[in-house]
Amino acid sequence: PRSFDPEALRLLTRYSWPGNVRELQNVVERAAALADGPVIMPAHLPERIRMLSPEPIADCPASSYKQAKQRLVRSFERSFLVDILQRHHGHIGHAAREAGLDRKTIERMIKRHGLRGLY
Repeated sequence: PRSFDPEALRLLTRYSWPGNVRELQNVVERAAALADGPVIMPAHLPERIRMLSPEPIADCPASSYKQAKQRLVRSFERSFLVDILQRHHGHIGHAAREAGLDRKTIERMIKRHGLRGLY
């Protein structure tokens, strides 16, 4: 039996599912097959679902300005990382050079956002 990471579940619930139940079933089956452990992570979901725009601030209540800012920065960081890695076909060194970051920083970001194995 598999479970979903909270972020993966959030992405699944925000997606409009134009293919309806059949599409949802296919995505879940694919994600379960890709998962190397008991938890389905965002990285196991198709790109069209992972690339959803971040939740509007009003949709994610925060107890403080700092928490809301952290959520938006994390969302930006993930989107930026996915975009730059796609442009460089997963080559971390080239992506790091373009971003002006150290390769280790990019590797930590990949791990933090659950993108390991995707790039």
